[in-house]
Amino acid sequence: MLDDQGFGSKLMVEIRQRLAQGPDPLRPEDSDHLVKWIFKMIARIESGGLEGNYRRCWLQTDLLEIYFQMRRLWFLGPKKSFKYLKQHDQAAYNLFSTMYENNNNLEMLKEVAQYVTHV
Repeated sequence: MLDDQGFGSKLMVEIRQRLAQGPDPLRPEDSDHLVKWIFKMIARIESGGLEGNYRRCWLQTDLLEIYFQMRRLWFLGPKKSFKYLKQHDQAAYNLFSTMYENNNNLEMLKEVAQYVTHV
C-alpha cells in the first residue's frame, strides 16, 4: 500500500499523540462505583459455591484492567500490562503474580483488591 497523500502517516501521528495523553480520567462517581463493586464481589465470593467461585475468577481477571483504569493508564491486555507492572510497579506485579498462582486464596484476592483501589 502507498500513502501518497499522507493519510496513514497523519493517522499514526494522531494515534501516538492520543496514546501519550493517556485515557480520560475516571469521574469520581465511576471510581467510587468500581471500588464498591469490587468489595461487593468479594462479599459474594465469600459465600462460596459455584457462583462464588465464578465471581472469584471474574474479579481476578477484572482487577488487572481496573488497576490501569484507576491510575489513568491504558490497559493493553495482560501481556503488556504485566510487563508494565514488572518495570514500573514491582509490588503490584508481585501481588498479581501471587494471586494468580494461588487463585483460591481469598486473602490474597483481598490484598490485591486493596492495592488496586488505593491509588
